[in-house]
Order: sequence, then C-alpha cells, then structure tokens
Amino acid sequence: SVLMPVQELSARLGELAPHRKNTIVVICRSGNRSGWATSMLRSQGYQALNMVGGMIRWNSEGRPVEHSEQK
Repeated sequence: SVLMPVQELSARLGELAPHRKNTIVVICRSGNRSGWATSMLRSQGYQALNMVGGMIRWNSEGRPVEHSEQK
C-alpha cells in the first residue's frame, strides 16, 4: 500500500506509474476524499476503485486491520 494524502496526489502521480496496469483501490476515512481521488486517477488513465464508506464502514463491518509501528 502507498499512503498518499489526496492534496498531494497530483504532484505525486508519477509514483503510481509502475502500477498503471493494476487496479488501484483508493481508501480514506469516509469515502469522500477517496471518491475525488478515484475520479482524478481515472481521468489520468488509471484503473481505480473507490472503497465506498471508507475505513469507517470497513471497521463497522468488523473487517481486519493491520497496524504498523510509526516512527
């Protein structure tokens, strides 16, 4: 996974170039920002899907989450 704040997406789009042939699942807290990011990626020729409901929905459905240590 790649953490990329939506406000940095345009400037950092080149980092996603190696993944152009893959489907990119875009996730945020509620699904709103990821919806915007999904539209932007699609307009640039990427295959992108928005995770509707975001992490709020994911967590409410009791799905697994893996946490990493932040340094």
